[in-house]
Amino acid sequence: MDSGICATAYLAYVTWYAGEVERARDLIEEAMRRAVDSGHIPTLANTYLFKSLLETIRDDAEPTLRDAEALVEIAGKHGLALYLATGSLVRGWAKARLGDREAGVTELRHALAKSDEQGNRSSVPLFEGLLAGLVGKGESLAEAVTRIEGALSVAQQTGQHCTDAFLQRIRGDLLLKANLGNPARAEEAYLVAIGIAQQQGARSFGLLAALSLARLYQSTGRPADAHAILAPALEDFSPTPEMPEIAEAQALLAAIEANAPVRPE
Repeated sequence: MDSGICATAYLAYVTWYAGEVERARDLIEEAMRRAVDSGHIPTLANTYLFKSLLETIRDDAEPTLRDAEALVEIAGKHGLALYLATGSLVRGWAKARLGDREAGVTELRHALAKSDEQGNRSSVPLFEGLLAGLVGKGESLAEAVTRIEGALSVAQQTGQHCTDAFLQRIRGDLLLKANLGNPARAEEAYLVAIGIAQQQGARSFGLLAALSLARLYQSTGRPADAHAILAPALEDFSPTPEMPEIAEAQALLAAIEANAPVRPE
């Protein structure tokens, strides 16, 4: 592969984690342009993979589906089995998010089984977590909780911890839905997610987890706690279409301050 193009794609992924979401977009677009110009199939497949993964963790399903389709086509035509399996994972999630839930979940389940057959576990924690989130929106909440715990277990086994904060936030969402009257376990999962994000410097995942926890605190009459968790997570972030949650978090923080001003001790 072209090492410069691939390094640019990797850097885009890491830059998004670090909270530089607009720079991440510039980098992945640069990598994509250079990959297309190169005409080098493995480099192009790798860049489509990282672009679609970046769009997946941004929860941006439409471009994810387009890039996943391109990846699957390239990988299928040129016999790139691992890229084909991962492209199917991404495509299945995107289909489900865009409304074709049954077909998308089925493809995602099949692609996870295929990856397991191939011994490819590199994307398993992320997509087991995404599948858990999809399943949890239906009636299979118990399966969803089991899957998210399984995703975290696989991450522990493989040492692939880059999505741990992301998975713990999904775990918190599922635990909250399962125990609406007792949100303590969901709160704990969100706090774990925030702690991991802080330790790793994964500021984007940290903000997403802080927003979920702040919403929980606000809904349970704890505005001071919501402010305390959200204000530091928002530092150095500016509103951008690349991450709509920034504006949502700022609006929530403004509402908290307007309704119940929080003063430092």
